[in-house]
Amino acid sequence: MNMIKVSNKGIQVKVSVFVYLDTEHPDNDMFIAYCPSLNLVGYGNGEENAKKDFEWVMNDYLSDMVSQGTLEEDLRNHGWTFSQSVFSEPKISDMMTKDEDLKDFIDKGLYHRINIDKTCMALA
Repeated sequence: MNMIKVSNKGIQVKVSVFVYLDTEHPDNDMFIAYCPSLNLVGYGNGEENAKKDFEWVMNDYLSDMVSQGTLEEDLRNHGWTFSQSVFSEPKISDMMTKDEDLKDFIDKGLYHRINIDKTCMALA
């Protein structure tokens, strides 16, 4: 189950990420790591650099949302649900019905889907 769980040990995150070659600049070996459920993107030369950049962006996003006290509101705005202290990632199929661009992207199949699973930051 993909989710976000906030505790005093940190923010445990498991999200779906689509990794693909930037077709506008294929000669540069530029890859994009895109998480539709958070609307976050990382990029870099090669897949590993794109994933690392995405993780940095995600950590920064979570840090900002927690410090502003807006994490729950923002996740709900992105379709996440909350139950038993855990936010659950919306299904890709549900997001596709609401976002034609995402549907077109998924239908083209020019990506591979991975899960990012990590603890992002410790909370005081």
